[in-house]
Amino acid sequence: ILYHHHGIGVGFSGQYHEYFSMNTDICGVAYLMMANEVAHSLFNDSITIAEDVSGMPGLCVGIEQGGIGFDYRLNMSCPDTWIKYNK
Repeated sequence: ILYHHHGIGVGFSGQYHEYFSMNTDICGVAYLMMANEVAHSLFNDSITIAEDVSGMPGLCVGIEQGGIGFDYRLNMSCPDTWIKYNK
């Protein structure tokens, strides 16, 4: 939902132009921001977790500070790496 290419066949090296470009799905990012705002507004003790491979900066930064508003990030590249090593 963050990118138009859905991360298929794309690697992320950490350069900001990879995260913030025409490939970024602005409507998808706005939806996630709204969903986090609604979840935290309706349920004060709610926790939201983003499953992310790209390492999108600001994913776990509060909306009021310009982020997307998730509380935690599940970095899928770590489990994928362990699976690769175990094979």
